Amino acid sequence: MTTGVPLSPCSFATLTPDKAGEWPFSLAEGDGLALAAAESASHPCLAQGPLELNAGIWFLQRHSFRFPQHWRDYLGTHVADQIEQSRFCLALRQQSQPKDVSKLAHRLDRLYFCTQLHGLPGLGDFWIVPARCTGSQLEPHGLWSGNHKALPDIEGFATTLDTLTGAANMLPNAEVALDTPGVYGRVQRGKHALSRAMSEPWPDFRLHHYVQALEAVIMPGSGKRTGSDFRERTALFTAPSSEAESAIEDIYELRCNTEHLHGWMAPRDHKSRRWEIDEHQAQLRLWQVENLAFHVYRRILSRRHVLDHFHDNEAIEQFWALDEQTRRNEWGEPLDLARFVWKASSHLGVRDYSPLASFPGGVRSGERGDVPPWPRDAESRADGGTA
Repeated sequence: MTTGVPLSPCSFATLTPDKAGEWPFSLAEGDGLALAAAESASHPCLAQGPLELNAGIWFLQRHSFRFPQHWRDYLGTHVADQIEQSRFCLALRQQSQPKDVSKLAHRLDRLYFCTQLHGLPGLGDFWIVPARCTGSQLEPHGLWSGNHKALPDIEGFATTLDTLTGAANMLPNAEVALDTPGVYGRVQRGKHALSRAMSEPWPDFRLHHYVQALEAVIMPGSGKRTGSDFRERTALFTAPSSEAESAIEDIYELRCNTEHLHGWMAPRDHKSRRWEIDEHQAQLRLWQVENLAFHVYRRILSRRHVLDHFHDNEAIEQFWALDEQTRRNEWGEPLDLARFVWKASSHLGVRDYSPLASFPGGVRSGERGDVPPWPRDAESRADGGTA
């Protein structure tokens, strides 16, 4: 599967006249192709491309294509150069009618989100380019772009064949959950919160979005029940420990401060106690909730029997009404939040969560040094996209 084959006249020969034989697939009349390219692979890339991850889905870590001039004119020189130099590239190929080319790009966007759940693409710009083979030409049909303002720091993953295949195998469930009208509404809104977190440079709002993503699937009650339900129900996702209890408590207090636009580390007075936290501990809690949210959505989208528990509000209520042991059996192995503590001193010591840290050189030209730049939404995203 990883060996190049001869290409048909309508193929990437139009994009790679120098090394066309290195591409592992050919295109026929009416074939659609979508490329997703990111600046970096984030984690060490141990996968040697090209790799066919599933039917029509390819990882192209060491691509060598060069765009012809009409593509460069269409995309713009800067974007064309960035895509050509990208270190993380996915390709999706299937028969496609002209009116359906945008659907192919949307499907690749879902696949890209599945790789994000594994923490694979890195910080910076990414692009999705759909195209269709007409006659002897492969013609571009649009450009979607976005930017990760802050890097999802998902512990324990690397860009390997296993993680890439896991993301590709997750795609059918992701399409069912995220694109079926009238059902899985809370999963869809949770995905939107998760995507917003990945684009958010402010650490307090970043944490708040991750908590929203968790609240989407635990469906807490209103008023005073919100906090108690959050603490009790997130316990399903975490291995039992005093550290997990403390982490969930701190995460919810940080969320409350952000919800009411206080400083996220502002002390909070309760009837029987005073809650306080320092910056290092707040960074640790952000790292933990980041990994917890990704764990939850990986689990939901990778196991169909788990996804079915979140079909609608009634199904979610029935799931949380199960006895604890049955719920744990249905959910599967939890995430151990305690393991992040002993890694934190070295890990967080080199990680800067400040809003400006996400941008090379700090403040972008023309912006005030004391005001963090606000993230731009991804372009051309009807559903909020993956940015």
